[in-house]
Amino acid sequence: MRRYTLGQHFPKDEAMPLRWRAVALSSSWLFVTLMPLQGVHMLLPAIADKFNVSAGTAAWVAAVYTLANAGGFVAASHAGDLIGHKRVAITGSYLEVITLMLIVFSPTLALIIAFRFVQGIAHAMAVPNLSAYVVSNFPQEQRGRALGINSFPVGIGMIFIAALVGAISDAWGWRAAFLVPAVAVLLITVMMNLSLRDPDEKPRRRPKFEEFDLPGAVLLMGALVPLLVGVQMAVQRQWGIWPYALMVFAVALAAYLVRFEYRREHAALPVRLFKSARFAVPNVYNVLFNFANSVGLYMLPVFFIQGLGWTAAYAGFVIIAFNVGRPVASLLSGFLADKIGPQPIMMTGAAVLVMSLVGVAFTVPTGSLMAMVPFMVFYGFGQNLFGTANQKAMYSVVPQDQLAMAPGTLGLGRHMSNTAGVGVAAGIFGGFIAGAGVGGEADAAAMGFRIAMFSTAAFVIAGMTLAWVIPALWRMRRTEEAMAESGPAPPIGG
Repeated sequence: MRRYTLGQHFPKDEAMPLRWRAVALSSSWLFVTLMPLQGVHMLLPAIADKFNVSAGTAAWVAAVYTLANAGGFVAASHAGDLIGHKRVAITGSYLEVITLMLIVFSPTLALIIAFRFVQGIAHAMAVPNLSAYVVSNFPQEQRGRALGINSFPVGIGMIFIAALVGAISDAWGWRAAFLVPAVAVLLITVMMNLSLRDPDEKPRRRPKFEEFDLPGAVLLMGALVPLLVGVQMAVQRQWGIWPYALMVFAVALAAYLVRFEYRREHAALPVRLFKSARFAVPNVYNVLFNFANSVGLYMLPVFFIQGLGWTAAYAGFVIIAFNVGRPVASLLSGFLADKIGPQPIMMTGAAVLVMSLVGVAFTVPTGSLMAMVPFMVFYGFGQNLFGTANQKAMYSVVPQDQLAMAPGTLGLGRHMSNTAGVGVAAGIFGGFIAGAGVGGEADAAAMGFRIAMFSTAAFVIAGMTLAWVIPALWRMRRTEEAMAESGPAPPIGG
């Protein structure tokens, strides 16, 4: 039997080609890591009880992970483009296993929060580089289906991951909900390390350390952390002027970051790429759609419980409808984007999302499952129908030596818009509840819910219109300037 070592090429008649091994292992990894990613919210009450802290304090176990994820995505993508996507992804995956195990045995909440921050960095190292590695194994005309298949298990997992984490916690305790994914991630990472190879058969030059934009990565994290913390503090309405001071500081630092990164040849944040509308527009679309997604993820359970008086268990059961259409939409979007191009699929996803936002706004306050569930299904369906096609569009415009920047900038926009969406939705809903008179909470909750949904639909429509119109006007202006510089056309026959 012939044996293979790392770095050797596999034979063409191997049982499973490299590209499909990469998809299988990547999608399995993404599915397993949903447990400590999406399922951690199910563990917060138990963590609060264990360490005798408030729910707000325990919430930092989830919040710091998001902060680290947001700040690390682009920098990790930059590192993967420099030294290899597989290398950075596997390093991040092993680091995530280590931090999960440290969380399992941490004796204090402070240590858990610290390790969750490191875990967020590790996750950010793996996700964009795994995606870039998978895509790099496929030709351009097959990348949509690869992305769709890679996202399919994630869509499946989002349907029942909360129930799975809850069952593990009830049976073996909340620490087991970190131990189980740690073991699973370790097994998958070992398999990736042994069975995947660099798809680029040309030898890579050894990168220089100074090519990694460490100052840019630090500045990016320094701008994002106060921004996201400020938004979270503003939602709680008890910190006075401090949240707004943090956000002003973050915006000022972000402005300096953009200017700083624009001048660097190897930038962690690819500011120069945003000069191209083909790169900038999908990033704008990504922000709009993830903002709409986060509004729904926040508003639906909150309104079910506070507005309709449902139990948390019943509300969680109904929320399944929000995610049930996502797996099918990912597959459909990927295959159709390869066949007819991503733009028609993205526009269809936009239409479905806006329609579902309006439908949810009208039907959810009635409390009728027959009326609301179809619109909730279309809500998630439209989100993923758009998302996979948008990823396909991004991978087609980034330079091939910066392939990880596609998921990197999309991930950065996703985390920022998710935080903003929750903040805006909480502000609108909380404002209506706070202004309600005695006995009027139900009507105020319904009105707050409807305003949040209508505002989100209007935001998506306005943002997509501007993202399409402004580049079109810019191209028209450039064409007119070029024609003016070339002078009048010569007369026919002259």
